[in-house]
Amino acid sequence: MDGGPPDPSSARTTDELVGQLRALRAWSGTGYRQLHRGVVELRKRRGVPDLPSYSTIHRCLQADRSRLDVELVVDIVHVLTADPAAAIEWRQACQAVAGAAAAAAVVKVSTALPRLTHPVCGRANEIASLTRWCAGPGALVALDGMPGVGKTATALQVAGAVAKQPDRLQVYVDLRGHDSSRPAADPAAVLDGVLRLLGLPGSAIYGLTLTERTAKLRELAAGRSGLLLLDNAADHDQVLPLLPAVSGWVTLVTSRRRLDRLPASHLTLKVLGIEDALELLRQQAGSERIDAEQDAATQIVREVGGLPLALSLVAGRIAAADWTVADQLERLVERRAARTLDDGVQRALATSYVVLSPAVKRALRLLAVHPGRAAGAAAVAAMAGEDPATVRRWLDALLAARLIEEPAAGRYSLHDLVQVYAADRAADEDTARERRSAVARVVAHYADVAAEAAGLLDPSLHTYLPAQDGPPVGGLTGHAAATEWLVRERENLVATVLEGCELDDARSSAVRLSRSMTWLLATTGSHREAELVYSRVAEVTDGADRAHALCSLANVLGQLGRYAEVIPCVERGLATARAAADANAEARLLLARGTAALLHLGDTEAALEDLERAHSLATKARNRQLAGMVLITSGNVKQRSGRYTAALDDYREVAELARSVGSDRLTAFSCGAIGEVLHQQGSHEEALEFTLQEYAVIQRHGTSQDIADTLTRLGRIRSALGQYELAHGLHEEALGIVVETGLRDKQLEVLNDLGPVLRRLGRAAESLDVCRQALAIGEEMQNPYEQARAHAGLAALSEADDSRADAIRHWERAYELYSTVGATEAAEVRRRLDGLSQV
Repeated sequence: MDGGPPDPSSARTTDELVGQLRALRAWSGTGYRQLHRGVVELRKRRGVPDLPSYSTIHRCLQADRSRLDVELVVDIVHVLTADPAAAIEWRQACQAVAGAAAAAAVVKVSTALPRLTHPVCGRANEIASLTRWCAGPGALVALDGMPGVGKTATALQVAGAVAKQPDRLQVYVDLRGHDSSRPAADPAAVLDGVLRLLGLPGSAIYGLTLTERTAKLRELAAGRSGLLLLDNAADHDQVLPLLPAVSGWVTLVTSRRRLDRLPASHLTLKVLGIEDALELLRQQAGSERIDAEQDAATQIVREVGGLPLALSLVAGRIAAADWTVADQLERLVERRAARTLDDGVQRALATSYVVLSPAVKRALRLLAVHPGRAAGAAAVAAMAGEDPATVRRWLDALLAARLIEEPAAGRYSLHDLVQVYAADRAADEDTARERRSAVARVVAHYADVAAEAAGLLDPSLHTYLPAQDGPPVGGLTGHAAATEWLVRERENLVATVLEGCELDDARSSAVRLSRSMTWLLATTGSHREAELVYSRVAEVTDGADRAHALCSLANVLGQLGRYAEVIPCVERGLATARAAADANAEARLLLARGTAALLHLGDTEAALEDLERAHSLATKARNRQLAGMVLITSGNVKQRSGRYTAALDDYREVAELARSVGSDRLTAFSCGAIGEVLHQQGSHEEALEFTLQEYAVIQRHGTSQDIADTLTRLGRIRSALGQYELAHGLHEEALGIVVETGLRDKQLEVLNDLGPVLRRLGRAAESLDVCRQALAIGEEMQNPYEQARAHAGLAALSEADDSRADAIRHWERAYELYSTVGATEAAEVRRRLDGLSQV
């Protein structure tokens, strides 16, 4: 093979990326048959059930593909290069290709149906038919029609009635099939959100192919009752993977196209007839005015073609202005005569727009260029450079004119046709520089408020976040308000970082925002979004910013158990951090590598070497928070190898650091760590005192992960005290948290604690299932220490069941793994094996 492998980063379209993939195959000299065998073998080793056929591999490397299976591409690259770093680069290239993959992956999946602004008018027969169809088992109903005909409103009316059934889960997704500003939603991203709502953790979703996600949807939906409303679908390919296809679920799909390939009951929504259209005008503009000028109103209906969206816009103008119905008609006719616009909707939009004040017009144009789908008044105010109270009045005027929607209190969005119109107006009336400046201002706004929120949730982040100029702007008053804001704005924040990265004027704010999102993305299990965000930031930055992004990316990969990818990611970051002479970034990266060396390789000496260097750098940089976190990890390494005195020295130094900086959270960590050592030394009552001190602080100042860690420690101590019921409750609560947030590494740890407790409670079958789960996850994540714990749990169960051969097999494997990582548990396992050999 001559030269280096092809570089995927230059690809801007799917075809270009596939071309580079073909070039990579040619570079490697690997034939298609050999490549197919390699991918199948790789997936078998990982326990991935979805084994691609030869034709699937072949098609993946052919041109004219609309979408790529990212996981399959990554596996192909693994086979062709045997290089984890190359796999990371190709994964990032797949995500960034055509500038659309990242945006397509930002999808809001909601359990609340958007609220209807006005009752649906003139659709009684259609609603009756749709409702009747939805009553069938596993109903699939597809509603199509031209833009503005009222598909979403009609579907919402039907969905509202169907959703009233007790215990029925509601799921709403805007698939953005015809959104002018963002690409259609990626089905894999939609399934990510739906599967989370069904209780599957993010870590269990990540890495699943589209086919596997669909299968998992159908598995989890079975036996449950649900309503799935897929709004604004693009085509069959987008919808088909999203169908639950089980009897307890009703699925409603709306689209501009008739999706004949769906096995659905189909209804095409047509424009309103004269009488129904007049009734809509009466409802929204007032009966007296419409009935007093019914001839003019009838002509308005004809002018706009009976289209509900256009009629609603005109009704808003009639209700809000002193003009007569005849005046509104004349204005519509003038617009048509001028041949300014093509159809009734756009004439109605133009008629509504032209009479707005300049400020209100600008607010509409700003909403059209906002990075996310729905914005709050504060964000629009930031874009406009005005105070929020003034902007709320503008938004109220737009609501009255029916030009914007309020799907939830204080959240403003545009119908896709209004989005097109407003974006056109922005392009005509605002310079490109003005539009970029508005986006840059909102990126800065989100960065400021996110930094404020992150600081409230975790004060230690102030040492990592860039300094914020000026006073707080978010008005956030505490932990609960900060959490609520971050979670509510999650989709906007992700979209804003991705768009801000593309703009020179906004890039620094986008980078600042990405740093503030670390807590949000980690604690909500948003690993897919986190990888997108930090990969993109790493691509468009250099120096310290790139180093910090790569560190955050490495931490995400570690939480997902993808330790083989952590090391090369950290190596890239370290080179950048050292070139930039950024001690904080280098220390964070060494901490990440040290953790990976311990968990993935079981190499305590390598871990301690990195951690010692990280501590030295953090200390020289006077970053005592970071120094404390390094010492916590260093103590964990020493503790695992039985060096309890050295571990306690580290933890007591953390306590001193915490007092010096006034960090309650760091104080709590030191208490918990000291308690863990005392527990391992047999001082369980004293350990309980320290851990309860930790819990008292963590409840007020900790993240969900912190709470799960503390509950796990309390469970271990209660178990050692023989209080198995208490221990069981604590471990179950911890497991619920880590499963919800998708922390795969923590889930493994909790399962290994829960299994022995269940055995002590006499629940052997449940214990066996839990231990097997832990072993499967440990092997998948290649975590030798936790694999050893799982084997020990299985060995104890086998002994209790008098299965001596199985017990010896599991104890021997546990001993081998414990010895590999230098864990103190190896000695106890050796004693157990010696005892069994004498029987």
